[in-house]
Amino acid sequence: MTISALLLATALAASPSDGLFEPGLVSDNGVFGFTLSPDGQHALWVQSGGARTRLVIVESHKVDGKWQQPAPVPFSATDGWRDIDPAFAPDGKSIVFQSNRPVPDKPQRKGFDIYSVALQDGRWGPLRHLGHDINSDESESSASIAADGTIYFMKNGAEGKSDLWRSHRVDGKYTAPERLAEPVNSGPWRESNPYIAADQGYLLYFSDAPGGAGDVDLYISFRGKDGWSTPKISARRSTPRRPSSRPGCTAAACIWRARPRKASASSRTSTPTPSTQAAIVNKVGVRSGKRTRAQALALEPVSVCQT
Repeated sequence: MTISALLLATALAASPSDGLFEPGLVSDNGVFGFTLSPDGQHALWVQSGGARTRLVIVESHKVDGKWQQPAPVPFSATDGWRDIDPAFAPDGKSIVFQSNRPVPDKPQRKGFDIYSVALQDGRWGPLRHLGHDINSDESESSASIAADGTIYFMKNGAEGKSDLWRSHRVDGKYTAPERLAEPVNSGPWRESNPYIAADQGYLLYFSDAPGGAGDVDLYISFRGKDGWSTPKISARRSTPRRPSSRPGCTAAACIWRARPRKASASSRTSTPTPSTQAAIVNKVGVRSGKRTRAQALALEPVSVCQT
């Protein structure tokens, strides 16, 4: 996974005009996997320190309009293991994330599994491994959770490239996942980093399928009575994968925001962005799930820093 910028909604309207989110305090060329609580006051992301050998989830709260000094969450301070891709549930009462920490009854497992942690009265509850139906010996990552508990995530498909999968929560347990059918998954091409709307009305994700504007592009698909719609993409202002020359952008990850814009009949898709963006694009996206179809298509990235 190489994606690390974001779509931030109106809660981040006070961010710098160039789109870089809290430079120095948050964006330090070693962060990715940003998620924002529904009220916009609590943020989590992954701190890498510029490398991927130690990945720790950190959090910050917004107090009197200012983001506070980040600190590791208590469940992610385990030395030697890597935790990635936190994502708030739509009600803000829990998160899901992935970790390669040891699984007691699967000692041979080396990849990432999906976990959840409840948040009550500002305190994190105990860690919960989501079981061996949703998790496998493959790495599951970039999980995004809907209001009914359904989890969308990425893992390798039959062709060896990542596909998007979905697991339902039934009687408190997660079912064996199903691979999303075409047109979302596209045969031999790589789909990754899903963000699912709270009501599962639309899905944002990245794909390197032919016909896009760059190496990897951001797509949106809507779910109707007949299944998922043909994914849409906008070629406007898309850029190929290459290092940015913007000040503060290096080969490491930065966090950026996007501002909503008015959709028109001739411009009804979100501007795609390069492959370093998906983790936060899909973790933040339209987190409240309350935006209309036109608004969902009109989230306009301001800038991106890529690896």
